[in-house]
This record gives sequence, structure tokens and C-alpha cells, in this order.
Amino acid sequence: MYVKYSGSGYCNAPYINSFVIRLVHNFNGLPDVRVKTKSQSPAAAPNYSLSDTTCDNGNTTEYYTETGYYRHGEAGGDVIRSSSMRTLTHC
Repeated sequence: MYVKYSGSGYCNAPYINSFVIRLVHNFNGLPDVRVKTKSQSPAAAPNYSLSDTTCDNGNTTEYYTETGYYRHGEAGGDVIRSSSMRTLTHC
């Protein structure tokens, strides 16, 4: 089975390097793990929209998504949690 995640945003700032979405595995009090990242270059500016899928290996897992922008000269950029927690159960 696959988990589909997506995100969209608007930003017309000239210093934006790329738009990113991430699927994150929640570990309740431990550091969460970023499972998969997808990015889009500024050629799509100012409207960004991305989606992707990844295999969940048949686990029952809590996931959430992050979206954000990478800025020139900054490794981390601005990233925010952009969805509520979802528990996915697949066989």
C-alpha cells in the first residue's frame, strides 16, 4: 500500500530557492523521522503544488506533512507542519 501526501503554497519572493513537502513519521515524544521529501524549483512561482506517494511497508503509523520554502543561503529554510496527525492502517 502507498501513502499519498501533498502540499501547496504561494510565494513570489525573489530569494526563494524551492518549495518542499515532506511526509513525517510521528514517534510521540521522540524525534520524528522525515520519511520522504519532494521539492519544486522556483520556475513554478508564485503558485506551488506538489504531491507524491511512498510505500508504508504495511505498518500502522501516524504521519503528518510539512511544507516550506528553502531560501538562498539558508540550509533549513522555513518549514511548517501543514496537516493534522493521521493514523494509517494497511495490510
